[in-house]
Amino acid sequence: NIFPSLISHIDATGQTHLKSSEAIDREIQATRDLLELKREEAKLNALGNFDTLISDRDDAADKVEKKRKQVAELREILKNTTENNIYINELEQNVLRLDSTISTSSMKITDELLKLASAYNDIEINPAIQKSVENFINSQDLSKLDARELEAYAIKVSAIMESLQKAYDSGNSGDFSKNVNALRDYASGLGTTDVQLSGF
Repeated sequence: NIFPSLISHIDATGQTHLKSSEAIDREIQATRDLLELKREEAKLNALGNFDTLISDRDDAADKVEKKRKQVAELREILKNTTENNIYINELEQNVLRLDSTISTSSMKITDELLKLASAYNDIEINPAIQKSVENFINSQDLSKLDARELEAYAIKVSAIMESLQKAYDSGNSGDFSKNVNALRDYASGLGTTDVQLSGF
């Protein structure tokens, strides 16, 4: 399949004719410019996106806490009866749904962090390195970080990913290990869960 924007015309026999190489080069440059604008947009919207996602997660957490208290109070009041067990069950189901919302919100925060880190990358990252860093970030508890800390973390992750890629390209295992440890140390300094970087 050929990109439609690269087709000049289709003749009477059904043959596809491409634009001139100059026109193709302009199309390629326009695509690069668009990608760069998308990267810049991700950078500019990062704090607002993080604030919204954190607010959503925190609102759900507050609701979960209130519902859990309601369930505990009702259980205490009704501990010697079988009345309103259906209502308690409904409240418990609601708590589970809200817990799911918290998990989804946390995943969205992690996704936004990874998207922002990619926006700051100036070089192409090997998919294996990208996947290992993503797995590491996904294993972190980012719930204590505010929007600015998440943005700073994304920028740091981006810089370390680039350093990992450069060490990988040059075959420098010492620098590679140093950068793996730098990522782990930075995450640990933020107070996120201490886990090992797998896949390296």
